[in-house]
Amino acid sequence: MNLYNKINETPADYTAANTLARFVDSFGFRYRFSTEGLTENEINFRPIEGSMDMYELLVHIYDIAYWTYYKITKNKIESLNLLNTKTYANKH
Repeated sequence: MNLYNKINETPADYTAANTLARFVDSFGFRYRFSTEGLTENEINFRPIEGSMDMYELLVHIYDIAYWTYYKITKNKIESLNLLNTKTYANKH
């Protein structure tokens, strides 16, 4: 799966949902290419004690997008619950 190799075309109409979708798409595109090739040591790096590493930051951004989607559409979607994944649990 090659997510965010390119940014989708701009929607013809401007709605709250289209604006949010465009924001998420543009963020995903930029995040993908800014983090591509990072080593595990770089992903686990914390600038200062108590700050988030890259994975925790990604979970935080996902949570914001999830709750924003819910507030705009009133549609619940299944949360990925990323903090309980095997990868995250093994890290901490």
